[in-house]
Amino acid sequence: MKDIFLVDDVPEVNDRMKYLLNKNFRNIMVRAFSDSEKALEQILINRPEIVITDNGMPKIDGIGLIENIYPVYRPFTILVSGMDYFDKRFDYFLPKPVNERNLIATIFVLLNNNLSEQDIFRLLQTKIEGNIKDFRYIRKALLIKTQIMYDEKANDSTVISVLAKELGITESGAQKGLARVRDKNKHLGRLRPMDFLKLVYDMIFGDRYE
Repeated sequence: MKDIFLVDDVPEVNDRMKYLLNKNFRNIMVRAFSDSEKALEQILINRPEIVITDNGMPKIDGIGLIENIYPVYRPFTILVSGMDYFDKRFDYFLPKPVNERNLIATIFVLLNNNLSEQDIFRLLQTKIEGNIKDFRYIRKALLIKTQIMYDEKANDSTVISVLAKELGITESGAQKGLARVRDKNKHLGRLRPMDFLKLVYDMIFGDRYE
């Protein structure tokens, strides 16, 4: 059982997100808080695996909430805001208004952060040609796609750089790895790294959460 804590000063937002999470996932326990101070107290006591917090709140804003949590323990954190953010103080960012499909996709990735190459292979083997070695790139690509999907400055170089860092290899090696997978799937077209990630992402999630 995974615990997910929602923090937003608008109760209707919490209710909608709680409904979506409970509808789409099993073995999770979702708790919602409209008071950020009470939320912080309960987070530090219960230590949920995932914390989703709005940024613009009275008392303690989302960034402040996360900064108070991290010295005690390190959950996965998702910041929701009407302003653009891309930094290392949280794990993921969702812009307002929250796209429900992207919310569910992000939670899927977090809950399945330990997906093996074999797991990804089984998920995609009917749609993409490749072997287990190839699919270690796909596994990381899913995580990377979720991380950078809202970064307007992200480009092909960003993908290669982050992929190389995640896999502990050179950027040249990361580029060759992605190229190998793409070359085995020429029926998909000669896609650039960003477009390839988008395609793989859509193959996993499709229209399931629309």
